[in-house]
Amino acid sequence: MKVLVAALVGASSFSEELRVMTYNIRTASTWALRDGGDAANRRTWQERRRSVARTIEIAKASIIGTQEGLAWQLEELCGLLGGGWQSVGGGRVGDASDDDEHAAIIFDSTEVTLLGSRDFWLSETPALSSKSWGAALPRVATCATFRRGDLEFSVLNVHLDHASADARAGAAIMLRDFEPPAHPFFVTGDFNAPKNERWYDILMPALKDAWTEAEDRSCGACGQSTYHAWHGSAKPSSQWIHADDAFQTSRIAHQGHRHIDAVFVSHRTLRLGRITRARMITDDRRRRFYGGPFASDHYPVCVHFLPAPPSSNDNKDL
Repeated sequence: MKVLVAALVGASSFSEELRVMTYNIRTASTWALRDGGDAANRRTWQERRRSVARTIEIAKASIIGTQEGLAWQLEELCGLLGGGWQSVGGGRVGDASDDDEHAAIIFDSTEVTLLGSRDFWLSETPALSSKSWGAALPRVATCATFRRGDLEFSVLNVHLDHASADARAGAAIMLRDFEPPAHPFFVTGDFNAPKNERWYDILMPALKDAWTEAEDRSCGACGQSTYHAWHGSAKPSSQWIHADDAFQTSRIAHQGHRHIDAVFVSHRTLRLGRITRARMITDDRRRRFYGGPFASDHYPVCVHFLPAPPSSNDNKDL
């Protein structure tokens, strides 16, 4: 009987979708409050935090690669999500200052178990808080390995530089050369530029874009890009291109080429399961109904991964 129960538990970890999300939650730094206009426009973290948590609850993701969060922000967010939520990953400076943004991975420990993690910097000296290739800021990456039942998987979360295309390309080379594990491997991040730039072309030989690989894609009430600059779908952001009408804008959004937030997977991941769905989680309609600010200036992207049963992988060349 114990063997049967163990077998059923193991099988369930492969029969249930794993939902992995990337979400730039917008920093609550002094810069954001003052220079970024968050205080003046009533979109402070205190006014947004419940909407951020609600967005995650709607997505029903158990793993989220976050960008821009400060340590106390991440602690508050995990508290709002419930007692099982935890955060892993250090800050880009490592001094717990007002500028110490994280590329932390938050996860529901009642659903998945953290097996290990490490941080490194997207630079020529990855063991140190540093910047290279003309980057404006140090950019930290967090990689963590988890287990859900018998399924092991890893998530690498990044936030590429906003100012330098060369820095984004240099970081992409590091990601391309990262040795993927034998189990499913997800790369989540805010890449700070659309997919017609060098960083994307560099990544593509090594990784697959989960958005284009998904069997089903949905955007909700969105604009062309995951970055909406606090306007939602109502007004073009800097990532939009010309569109003749709303239909064309919607088509561009569904194609995903203007998304700057994305999830990628290793080639092996697609031999170990399927991306059944990819979603941009929008809050335009929710905001119109309940009022208040947008949860963030980015929409998150959530992908649904359905692992193949272990027996179906026995004869595959991994």
